[in-house]
Amino acid sequence: MTECSHEFESTKWEHRFDLSAKYDGIKQCHQPTIKGAEKCQYHAQIDQHDDAEVTTEQAFRSLITESDHVLGAEFHGLTLDTIELGTEGEVVLHNVKFLDGFEIGELISHDNITIAGSLFDRLRVDRIETTNKFDLSGNRYRGDVTIRGADTDAPININGNVFEKSFRLRGTFADRAQFIDSTFNEGLLFNRAQFQGPVQCKRIEVGNDAYIHKCTFQEGLDLTDADPDDRIFFSDSKLSSIKLGIETASATLLLWHHTNINGGRLGQPNDKPLYYDFTRAILGDIQIPSNVPLTRYYFHETEYDGFRYANHRNTFADENWQLHRFEVDNMERFEVEHSDLASSITPPSIPNYSYDKELKDNEETYLLARQAATDWGDNYSASHLYLQERTARKLRHRHALQTADKLNTESTVQNASKYFREVFHQWTTRYGESPLQPILVSIAVIVSSWLFLLYFGRIEVSGQTRSLQTVLTSDGTNYLSYLGDTLHFSIVTFAPIGYNNYAPVGSLTNALVIIESFTGAFLIALFVFTLGRQVAR
Repeated sequence: MTECSHEFESTKWEHRFDLSAKYDGIKQCHQPTIKGAEKCQYHAQIDQHDDAEVTTEQAFRSLITESDHVLGAEFHGLTLDTIELGTEGEVVLHNVKFLDGFEIGELISHDNITIAGSLFDRLRVDRIETTNKFDLSGNRYRGDVTIRGADTDAPININGNVFEKSFRLRGTFADRAQFIDSTFNEGLLFNRAQFQGPVQCKRIEVGNDAYIHKCTFQEGLDLTDADPDDRIFFSDSKLSSIKLGIETASATLLLWHHTNINGGRLGQPNDKPLYYDFTRAILGDIQIPSNVPLTRYYFHETEYDGFRYANHRNTFADENWQLHRFEVDNMERFEVEHSDLASSITPPSIPNYSYDKELKDNEETYLLARQAATDWGDNYSASHLYLQERTARKLRHRHALQTADKLNTESTVQNASKYFREVFHQWTTRYGESPLQPILVSIAVIVSSWLFLLYFGRIEVSGQTRSLQTVLTSDGTNYLSYLGDTLHFSIVTFAPIGYNNYAPVGSLTNALVIIESFTGAFLIALFVFTLGRQVAR
């Protein structure tokens, strides 16, 4: 029987496809030739298969049972409805060319499967079911790769691959999943993938957007030394932990919309910034670097389940606790349309990060943050977050007043009442958070009343009526004494401790006494309330 004339040359393979070869040098194929050809069923051309009445599917099914490693096998337009692999032992395929597409309806694996150093024009698998290791490593994919469903009970390794087009993955993975040292030139999409084991995406490069949609990572996600190009979208996903050590060549935006992150650490590269958007995310016990500004993190209606503000107090204090303030360099590069990968999902939109426009809409943001700090007994952080919450409320009422229908008197009055009430609380007690504030306001009231009394009032001191006019018409020697008398009168009026030899004279001074004494009692009560609130905390 004549042997196949095909010779596999490792240098040509590596040079032409940039893929590693199984063996160095030249390896002769020892498979028998097919009818009318000088090559075997694995290396013959398509028309020679037809002449020998050997189908591409038959050739592939024969290849997976070969004990001898056949290198350089070539298949065109291979389509399989269902295929079971590993029924006769481990399957190992090296340096195979799958041209014009490779489509599998259902792939069932009973033993270890390894396909390495191979070339795919396009790959689509509707369903993978494995009970042993499934390894696609060191391959090159010149077209789109889609795994539409999976149910794996063993590790899956997709390491050292080059995906020149898009990569889509969906399914349930019960063991470890690795995507290490791989390149995704046109992005990747994990859609409704359930990872029950640890997921490692170390040293991956992503040339376009990456989408993680409705996925679960029960034992965490490791993105150590990853290099994404622009944006990573997490949406409606759950992560038990996250390890981010991204080393990016350009600024990258990571959006975590409606995503639950139970723990982990967020990284920041030394040269290019990472920006984090936690819109409506749920943050657990995660750690953020202390050496980067808070303006790289955006919190909008973010919820908390274990996040400790006390651990990051200095970071938040340096930016005046403005959680929603987001300063992104060259924001235009992130404000582009979603890639084609997002056509099958509903990706999160990029919000307007303008501080001036968004503060009034962030009352809920600070309410949730304050509650989280309070739950941990972190009253210092809760106090500052409460100030931001009330400021946002004030701005919201002001916006409602400015945009209200002026012909609707009732609505205008209600909006004005709410706005000025917030302004009053801000100026008198800083919303109950500063005992110093009522003291300062009290001093201002005492001084104002004193100046008014000094120029316009009259008082009786030891039976003598005194006013500025009576002092100026005298020789002027009693002027300093009059200053002291009026100041003393203003103080004892503010704090009702008794006039003794002093008494108001005239309706104007009596009106001043009524106003100042009422104001003084009110401000003293506010001071006691605010001080008690601080002591209780």
